[in-house]
Amino acid sequence: MNFRDTVFSQFLEEDETITRGFRRHFPLQKIIFWTLISIGGVLFLRWFFFCSLKKAFCPLGTESVYLFVTGGVFWVSKIFNIWLKWYGNGVFMTSESLLFIYWDKLFEPKSVRLDYWDLDEIEIVRKGLKSYLGGYADVHFNKVSGGKPIVIKNVHRPHYMEQVISKNKEIMTNERNFTEESALKDLLASLAVRHVEENGQPTRNPESDKQPTPPTPTHPLTPEQKTWLEQTQTAQDIEIQPKHHFKNHLVEVEKQLDDDGGIEIDL
Repeated sequence: MNFRDTVFSQFLEEDETITRGFRRHFPLQKIIFWTLISIGGVLFLRWFFFCSLKKAFCPLGTESVYLFVTGGVFWVSKIFNIWLKWYGNGVFMTSESLLFIYWDKLFEPKSVRLDYWDLDEIEIVRKGLKSYLGGYADVHFNKVSGGKPIVIKNVHRPHYMEQVISKNKEIMTNERNFTEESALKDLLASLAVRHVEENGQPTRNPESDKQPTPPTPTHPLTPEQKTWLEQTQTAQDIEIQPKHHFKNHLVEVEKQLDDDGGIEIDL
């Protein structure tokens, strides 16, 4: 487990790891601002309380050391708070889903999950000239299931993040579909094996493949009827000859004698 997984372990499930993280635009301006405020404040307080207006310089005494230490502690706390808001807020790709972490307050972290299969579109919204110059924008994650989109503000390099997440979504979705198909195949195979074990393997009746023979007439036939019957039987044999290519198609011939001794043949 790396440092990132250790810091965000309270948001992760068992055996879940973070593969990629996307954060807000780094607040460099805030760091510069509070650094100048801390240094200027310490120098002003030292001059105001411990320096005489008649002296050309102020010696560095014990009081000044305490003042510098106090100012340093204040500066470190402000920088840590700025860093925590930057490092703890963002979008994280995990081995299970997308994880959105909101850690604006030290003891009040929040998180929201979005499954890869539920991710619909990623919308990038830029506001003002600073977003173009700084290379950041607000990102809206729309859901397939509907509802209010998940919003992360001031994301650094939003287009790059969109490409990486979309590609990872495709990979994770394909793996999920493959897993579901494999599970379905295994289920059908187990059901087939169970059916054979309980009921036995089905046997094929060879009598069903035999060609039915026409019934023999009970009345004597005239020579013309015999000739016509032989010609009809020969034509039927020619049509049935390629039987080995159509094993599943049976030709049924029904012969019936009418009241006058004639023969009616239905093919």
